[in-house]
Amino acid sequence: MSWGAAFANAWDSATETAREVAKAAARGVRNAVNRARDIAEAVVDTALSAAQRAAALAATVGRRLVGIGGKIVNLAIGAFSSLLAFGRNVIGRVIEACPFAGGGGGAGGGSGGGSGGGASGGGDDEDDTDDDEDDDINIVSVDWLNGGVEIVIGDCEQFVNLPQDAKWLADSGIPNIDRLGIQPRFLVKFDKPKSAGFQWRLIKVAGGSPDYTGAEEGRNSDFKATPTDWTSGSVSEGKMIMKDKAKLVAGGGYKFKIEAKDVKGKVVKSGVITTKRLFWYVELPMTGLTTVLSSTATMDAEFAKYHMVLKQMPDLGIPHQENIGNNADKATLEGNIASALNGSAATKAKAPYLVKIAYTDHLAVKNPNVRQRKQNVDVGPGKGTVTMDIVAASLLPPNNVERKNLWHSIVTGESWFVDAVYTPDDGSGAVSIDTGDITPTSNYAVDIDLENLPAGRGTVDLFVNVVDRMRAGLALSGNANICICTRAWWRTESDADQIGVAIHEMGHIVDQCTTGTGDEPDASATQYTGSGHAGSHCHKGCASGQADYGTSANVSASQCVMFGTSNGKTAFCGNCAPGMYKVDIGGGF
Repeated sequence: MSWGAAFANAWDSATETAREVAKAAARGVRNAVNRARDIAEAVVDTALSAAQRAAALAATVGRRLVGIGGKIVNLAIGAFSSLLAFGRNVIGRVIEACPFAGGGGGAGGGSGGGSGGGASGGGDDEDDTDDDEDDDINIVSVDWLNGGVEIVIGDCEQFVNLPQDAKWLADSGIPNIDRLGIQPRFLVKFDKPKSAGFQWRLIKVAGGSPDYTGAEEGRNSDFKATPTDWTSGSVSEGKMIMKDKAKLVAGGGYKFKIEAKDVKGKVVKSGVITTKRLFWYVELPMTGLTTVLSSTATMDAEFAKYHMVLKQMPDLGIPHQENIGNNADKATLEGNIASALNGSAATKAKAPYLVKIAYTDHLAVKNPNVRQRKQNVDVGPGKGTVTMDIVAASLLPPNNVERKNLWHSIVTGESWFVDAVYTPDDGSGAVSIDTGDITPTSNYAVDIDLENLPAGRGTVDLFVNVVDRMRAGLALSGNANICICTRAWWRTESDADQIGVAIHEMGHIVDQCTTGTGDEPDASATQYTGSGHAGSHCHKGCASGQADYGTSANVSASQCVMFGTSNGKTAFCGNCAPGMYKVDIGGGF
């Protein structure tokens, strides 16, 4: 039995530690033998070269020599050639490879082992040994970073709408800037401090929020996570921090992992990262109000369902306004809100991720100087009174003519009455009707005493200011200001009324109901715009295609907080839910 075979038999019963020691020793022996072989072969090659030159010279001389001198030369050449062959045979026998030392092969053999049987011809065996060690480097982990160079975390949340800036950590409850932004950092590690290549990708975890449609991804690049195909990367010193490489999505409740593999195909995965959104709000009650919403907890909880975290800042006060009805009223309110924010640097610093909720008095819209007419009216002594029912075309499409309330007790100094005139049919001059002869009998009817007019027949015209509509709340476009009225139709609004309005108007701030245009998610099957209301709303529970959803029957049938009129609901319906999950609020408000 050869020493190599005996060594192999002993190897089978060796411990793992002994094997590692033996491997190291065998590699050292192999390298020493290889060096000796190289030296011996160099000597042989030199000798052979000299013999070949001598043979050539002898051949030249031999042609000229005859007799015994020529025979002596030829015998010398033959003897030297035999010596060369013997030397090569000895070298080949000495280089019998140890089974575990890598290969040595025969002359010209590579690293594959066995006499003459290497996997690649020639080459430097010391380089082969180094290559074997490089092949042993393995990927060991890929993890989300969590606030330090090598501080990592498993499952975690990522607040994708906020920039990666430490200023957004204040008053947020977010632990560090690694939890901010749509492109979280992650760390790839190998088991040795060497250079190595790897591949990685982002994989979506089942059980998260609804998938984006192709149309949505086409409208907004932040609706598509990247990369989801294998992407090449590399480490130096056995590790690499990957920054601005993986991009999540703008929506909330989407779950992802990083998957990475080394050149051997070993796969490692990160913990699950779940997308969230966070923004702040501040309540600004007008001075003198006594029925401001007592708690916003229901609103916070409803938005949390869709992975929107709402953080409340300390209240700020604003001056009282009797009504917010027209653009001048809105401008005054916005100026008052801005002044209040200027007094609170901490709150002001939350913009553009700050919503301001102003609690107001009435939010009534006046329709001024509307004519009420009665024709062929007999007037004069003994003719009694005529009743005028107050009606007007609504200011919002489809502009239905409806019974309207007289404008009164809303703004100090503003009356419902404008003018009243009697015009005789005989063509004589028009006569003003004294205000003492005009008496409202309800919010939507007026009696006119005809006794003091000159006898005759003609037309009575009454000009009045009416309430076009009373709004329960407003979301003022362009500045993230919300109004919630504490009084409507001359009555106090309850907590139940106000919380529904708060959720509805906050829904508008986050682009509900989505319309499927611009960078918004697709519109729902029950989304509508206008049709008796201002803005985009949801008619879930009502028949589709109506020209006017502003009827009492529709209010009763509606099932979503995003219906166009306050309906007592406090939850987004199943049709609106996808838009709440998907919406992109990364740019703030």
